Amino acid sequence: MHAAGIYTHDGGAENTLFDYAISSYCSTPQDLLGSLRPVSETDSFAMVAIIEPEGIPGRAGPLPNTITELAHIRAHIPHKDKLIEHIGSQKTSSSTTKILDDLKQASIVHFGCHGQQSQHNPLESCLLLSDGALTISRIIREGNGKPGDTVRLAYLNACQTATGDEKRPDEGLTLAASMMFAGFKSVIGTMWSIHDADAPVVADVFYRYIFRNGTGSPAAAKDAAKGLHLAVAELRSRGRPLRNWVPFIHFGV
Repeated sequence: MHAAGIYTHDGGAENTLFDYAISSYCSTPQDLLGSLRPVSETDSFAMVAIIEPEGIPGRAGPLPNTITELAHIRAHIPHKDKLIEHIGSQKTSSSTTKILDDLKQASIVHFGCHGQQSQHNPLESCLLLSDGALTISRIIREGNGKPGDTVRLAYLNACQTATGDEKRPDEGLTLAASMMFAGFKSVIGTMWSIHDADAPVVADVFYRYIFRNGTGSPAAAKDAAKGLHLAVAELRSRGRPLRNWVPFIHFGV
């Protein structure tokens, strides 16, 4: 829907919904109700960034530009001491157990890694980390913050985190949607594999915008939809083809 419009045969855009509106999606009406709780600037803030630059040998290729993504986050986050980093590698694997503990307290979580969607068992869809697969079921079971906690935004800069099943259009439990079940009120995901070179561009513009006031607080997440819109607009302004910018979508309000 967010990419609806009039296009030329070579993929050029003549008139699109993107030019007039900021789009968001939801899997259930409950997603909208949960997003209506006011967010205070004084709520405690923490951000967790998980990246896998070397990929997963035998399962997923390297993502060297995730290092650039992390550099952009470091540059834009107002309080560096509020950033918790998990950088996976073959020598030092990321700990899924520690990550799940950090998810419970995080206001913003950024995943720069590969994702894998299971159409047969959505609960087994996962983010691929060097310590193993972090499944939807584990995120819901072990990474769920308590009601009223400061958990706000999940940024899944990974492949296919918002891919559904065309044979089951009423089933909305994608990787991105699962993060809302786990307590996040705003989620960014991708509908299909993205170009590694595009990910840092989107992350740079996005985090620059939501942290533009120089204050790190959960309230920054309320601007996620507009932040992503501006980031995708940057991709379009650089002449990226339709297939490059369409995958990025926002869930929530």
